[in-house]
Amino acid sequence: MSEQTENSRLEDLSQHQASSTEITLNEEEVPQILNSLQGEAISKILEEDYIGAISILKRCEEILESVITHGGKTDPDQVLATLHNLALCFQRLGDLEKCAAYLDGCLFNLNSFQVMTSEKSQILNEIRRNTYKSKIHIQSCAVLSQMKKHKAALTHAQNSFKAVANCVKMTITASGLLLKSLKNKPPDLGKQIHKIINSAVPTIKVLENFIKTGKLSHPPKIRSVLGVKSHPDWLDSFTIADVMLMQPISSEELKKSIGMQAEFTKDFILYKVCLLAISNFCVATEIQFIHSNQIFREKNDKEAELYHEKSIELLRVFFPPESPLLKHIQESYIKRFMDSTIEEQTMPLISAKTKPNKKARTISKTPTPRIDKLKNEIRPGTIGGFKTSHMRTATPTQEFRVSSDKRRHRSEDSSRLLAFHHLE
Repeated sequence: MSEQTENSRLEDLSQHQASSTEITLNEEEVPQILNSLQGEAISKILEEDYIGAISILKRCEEILESVITHGGKTDPDQVLATLHNLALCFQRLGDLEKCAAYLDGCLFNLNSFQVMTSEKSQILNEIRRNTYKSKIHIQSCAVLSQMKKHKAALTHAQNSFKAVANCVKMTITASGLLLKSLKNKPPDLGKQIHKIINSAVPTIKVLENFIKTGKLSHPPKIRSVLGVKSHPDWLDSFTIADVMLMQPISSEELKKSIGMQAEFTKDFILYKVCLLAISNFCVATEIQFIHSNQIFREKNDKEAELYHEKSIELLRVFFPPESPLLKHIQESYIKRFMDSTIEEQTMPLISAKTKPNKKARTISKTPTPRIDKLKNEIRPGTIGGFKTSHMRTATPTQEFRVSSDKRRHRSEDSSRLLAFHHLE
């Protein structure tokens, strides 16, 4: 198709209304036109023109529905990207019902069709799908919680944990497959990949044991691909909003091949830790909301507290103490469980009618050792708004990269859109 013809076709599509005569498209034209429209929509999203983006994405949705209705084939990744970006727009606009509906559509397509199949290895495709699925479940949990549908939100939080648990399990399986494949690699490259895997597997097995038993041993520090034992820079600014606040994605990104060895790098392993910790945090939050008005609240609060403690324990082992994500979840723990405990400890044991003597006959105001220890480690009020930053290209958090001139707006979006239960 000539450039002039393509521009004419796109112009026709941009003027297309629901009430207008349906435009007939050749099946071969569809992928190219959809990619072009999705590119326009992402540009609108980055400009914060969400209404304009929805208008374009709705046209993508109409084209895809028309092709399927007439028995044509569609690219599952283009379907997923369209639904994802529509959910994003409705999330930013605060239309929770529509956002939840499109997030549900994303999960339906993930479970029903072969999406994200760019890798030669089927197990690697499954790892990528489950990582993405875990994020969508967390985002669904957050939206439904804001809609006060806490039972449904809890199910999504639990499913998020299951999805990332599957990632960890499959990554261990993939390590064996990758080591076997090294026989066909050049000796120098084989040695390098072998070092990366041997450095990562002990840590991944620690995560697997935590998932199975709930107990966490201290793993050896993960080395970077250059052999450096240090925390990645992106952890210094990574917040819960970086997972809960959706970011635009294209079908090309969903198809992008990264290679199996990337799953054993420090960045990818720590991102799985993020998802495990946030999933546990969401489970704790929803359990507490579901049982907040029930008679046996103390028992249910203990269950919520256990999940919250698991989240903190994970982050303490793998994240630096100044991590915004760790600080946020620790401060939330104090607010939900410790403040009420301290308040109960300071209540007088004697009635108002009884004249107290000069010796204090109240429970000591000193917190228990466990509470005192945690309060000493946490400095309340140190977490600013929901900051974002550039993520390094090599990290799995590349989806959250924004240009520097969008940082301030992104932070404001996070504070406005995510000022609900999970961020308290």
